[in-house]
Amino acid sequence: MTSLKEQSAKEHFSLGFKFYKQEDFELAIKEFTQSVELNPIVSDAYSYRGDCYKELKEYPLALTDFNEAIHLTNLPVVHGYNFGFSQAEIYYLRAFCYVMQKNYKPALKDFDNAIRLSESLEEKKAYYNFAIEIAIEAAETNKARDYVELRFEDADSNEQQIKHLQLKIIDIVEELYRKNIKLEDAQEKLRELVQNTSHLAGNLLRPNTQEKIAKRLQNSEFTEESKKLYYASSDIKYVKQQFKLLEIMQSLTGSEAIRSQIKLDEVDKCHNQSMSIEDILNLAAFRAIDKLFDTDEYSLNFARDTIEKKQGDFLRLSSEYQKYILEKDDNDSLSILSWCSENLRPITVCYKCDDWKKIFFHNNSQSVALFFCYFFELFFNAFKYADHNEHDFLTITLGNEVISGNEFLTMIWTNPKSNQTSFGSNKGLYLSASYISLLNDDKYKDKSQEVISRTDNTFELITRIDRKIFNL
Repeated sequence: MTSLKEQSAKEHFSLGFKFYKQEDFELAIKEFTQSVELNPIVSDAYSYRGDCYKELKEYPLALTDFNEAIHLTNLPVVHGYNFGFSQAEIYYLRAFCYVMQKNYKPALKDFDNAIRLSESLEEKKAYYNFAIEIAIEAAETNKARDYVELRFEDADSNEQQIKHLQLKIIDIVEELYRKNIKLEDAQEKLRELVQNTSHLAGNLLRPNTQEKIAKRLQNSEFTEESKKLYYASSDIKYVKQQFKLLEIMQSLTGSEAIRSQIKLDEVDKCHNQSMSIEDILNLAAFRAIDKLFDTDEYSLNFARDTIEKKQGDFLRLSSEYQKYILEKDDNDSLSILSWCSENLRPITVCYKCDDWKKIFFHNNSQSVALFFCYFFELFFNAFKYADHNEHDFLTITLGNEVISGNEFLTMIWTNPKSNQTSFGSNKGLYLSASYISLLNDDKYKDKSQEVISRTDNTFELITRIDRKIFNL
């Protein structure tokens, strides 16, 4: 005789099944949950609730329910409502959840059980087809061949052709896996080489020592040599930053590791070796101005000629800049950006979001290297392509933006574009985009850097960085 509790459990199951058929999975889960609470030995409520969780992509919860459903269906006495999933179907559903978690070994075991328990030939074939696909994905090519042989055991001539085609595909995939293993080995050796070279560069290259010597020689008979030594130290600093960046780009776990590294590199504002975003902008501007004054950099000849007509003798400007840099000490309140604005071309940094002012990195970190290399590329392109006949030169606006509920910190770089120069191959823009895209999730990588205005007179580029990667 059915108790009131069992009857109530069945009613909740029936209502849950109604919601399930209507694909209202959340309401169905509530009803199935009440059903199992009232009668926990009926497998159907677990299997249907598990399928609801599967549809909602809650795979761990789905697995828990399918585990219980399989346990109950393996008992000597099975309690059900006569229209639940078969044992074979439950194994298949659990296999699907394992696959979605890329847990292939138990998934293939469940496919084996689903095939063994299935009473329908067509259903067995369907399970074999899924199993073949998953075995290939899991690089279990021998098991995939076994599935093919069993799937087409009694095949007619038409199906035999399909069988041979599938076996050929497995052979091709197996060869690709072998080549991929070789490629991964080569990539690992390259990573080790980059790390060792970067470590060696850090130990052998001493730009700060050269810089100090250059400053001491500034007011001596070796003034010209001190300038050359100072610029050599600048080059070495840049090389060290590039080595750090190369280490990042060769990271084993890619952008996931880089986003984690950002948080690790952040320090408190009061840290004696901290660098703010504006400090890094200054460092990058310093390097870009170095390139502008380097007459061997032929790509900047047009910019130099135009600036000279506007600002006066370029050699005088170069000499004043070198003097300023060599005499500048850490307590000098005038930044590189300020010097550039007063003596060369105006650069304006506008804060529309205070979060940018809260970001500080250790000055010898990979994060500083990444931002430095990114900012340098944009400064270099600004000097190279800007219309230096215009009064304005470069405005950097630091703000924020929300896209699909995700908050980004933004940088908008705006400068007047010269009609006398073309953008060529856009290699610089592609390179800068490759740096900054490392900081965003895959689905937002194409939003990391976008040209938002490219009129005849203005070039405007926006940089977006996921706010969550920072300790804000």
